[in-house]
Amino acid sequence: MASETSVLAAAAWAGVSVDSACGGHGTCGDCRVRIVEGAVPITPADEQHLSEAERVDGWRLACRAMVRGDVLCEAPELSEHPRAAVEGIGRDIAVEPAVRLETVPTGTAIVCGDHQLDVIEVGSPRGLYGVAFDLGTTTVAGALVDLVEGDVVAATSMVNRQVTAGADVISRAAFARANADGISQLQSMAVQTLNELVLVLCGQAGISSAGVYETVVTGNAIMLHILRGHDPHPLAVAPFEPAFREALDTEAAEIGLAGHRQGRLQTFPIIGTYAGGDTVAGLHATDLVRGDRPRLLIDLGTNTEVGLGWSGRVVVASAPAGPAFEGGSVRCGMPAVRGAIVRVKIGSDVDLEVIGGVAPRGICGSGLVDAVAQLRRAGLLDRTGLLTSKDEAPDHPLADRLNTIDGARVFRLTDNIYLSQLDIRELQSAIAAVAAATRIVMEEEEVDPADLADVFIAGSFGAALDPASARIVGLVPSVSDHVVSSVGNAAIEGAKAALISFRERQVAFQIPSHAEYVELSAHPKFNDTFLDAMKFPDLEALS
Repeated sequence: MASETSVLAAAAWAGVSVDSACGGHGTCGDCRVRIVEGAVPITPADEQHLSEAERVDGWRLACRAMVRGDVLCEAPELSEHPRAAVEGIGRDIAVEPAVRLETVPTGTAIVCGDHQLDVIEVGSPRGLYGVAFDLGTTTVAGALVDLVEGDVVAATSMVNRQVTAGADVISRAAFARANADGISQLQSMAVQTLNELVLVLCGQAGISSAGVYETVVTGNAIMLHILRGHDPHPLAVAPFEPAFREALDTEAAEIGLAGHRQGRLQTFPIIGTYAGGDTVAGLHATDLVRGDRPRLLIDLGTNTEVGLGWSGRVVVASAPAGPAFEGGSVRCGMPAVRGAIVRVKIGSDVDLEVIGGVAPRGICGSGLVDAVAQLRRAGLLDRTGLLTSKDEAPDHPLADRLNTIDGARVFRLTDNIYLSQLDIRELQSAIAAVAAATRIVMEEEEVDPADLADVFIAGSFGAALDPASARIVGLVPSVSDHVVSSVGNAAIEGAKAALISFRERQVAFQIPSHAEYVELSAHPKFNDTFLDAMKFPDLEALS
């Protein structure tokens, strides 16, 4: 270890995950650890993000806590299994996997594509399995598939261990550039997450991981660059050029993935800098390009992709929404795990739905959108996003929930959990990025909201989102409620389709060749459209 290092860096070196939305820059306040033994001075960042009582009790920000000797720290457990969509709108697919059995003179060969993986004795019972992954920036979803029957036999999700290096793709790219071995660290975190999921999935199904012969991974461009060991930083700066666009077909062991010793790894191709393999998988899963009326796909997450397709044509764009949809960058925010407020209803009182039915510990993305939408309906939040003060609404039945904390207006959902004016601004910024991307793509194709046959909301966050709340806050175009529907994790569905059927894989992998990518960072209308989208829709216009 260096003569001086941060607790956050030491934890990463030791393989201990500590949450850090800002990637170790001391701005998010998430990387809290408690010093049990040893002296660690209080820093200005500690004073900003931690209360006096917390500091006295030994709490410090791990990224700012510099140590020169042995220190014993206590780190809050990183949520392993967030409430995330691990499936979407399934389609009937003929089972034609790349993994198959072939008769050879010495027995039966297990083959994947053109590669012979193993030979077993004639008549030996042998299950053939594959794993499909959606390698998300915040959450990784996985599905174990029986490649003989085409059935999903286990599915789950886990927080991406890269969150210790930052909450979004830009901070991950910065981490890779700022640290001498940053790329290998990030790749190791990704592989560790995937391998842990393989063990969980195989444990659920009661099989050995040696029975996994192929792994198919989709994800955004930066996640796929990191997984393949490429520097993601060029994607974060002009001219935003990826190191590759094509799919990868290689041995899974090449990057240390769990499974059969000769198992194969297949990654999805990417369309553009911020329209990666997850976009390709989602477009394929929703079959967006078919039909004679435009359909819109909005895959919500830390990095949000928007696709507009019909009659064989598809136009895509990507919006850096940030971590607000995942509960990050919000004072009382948290991932969609046990204890998170996932639904909010505001009338004469406040009704909350909490994951696990336990006492609430914080609020996740869908609860945040619900809360803001409900505050708009209750007349406590104007179009600009300004929260009403208690003095401005003394007779409102919820006036006692309107307070001020650290100089900022807040609305208390419970005694300890609140939504602040700063939180609302964070959400407005995320929504405006998505809305601007959607508007620009539709304007490019001269498509009005009334022309849309469907608006599909995808992603783990999208699966939990109330479509009515999404309309109220402007996250989706102004269309009728029946036009908007959740399609769950469309990316994992596309990955599963590619795993189950080699023909489906070929069709999906052709999507980038006829997709048009709109680069928003250089688009002349983006800034003005973004600023206009910061305002919430007029409620009367929505009714």
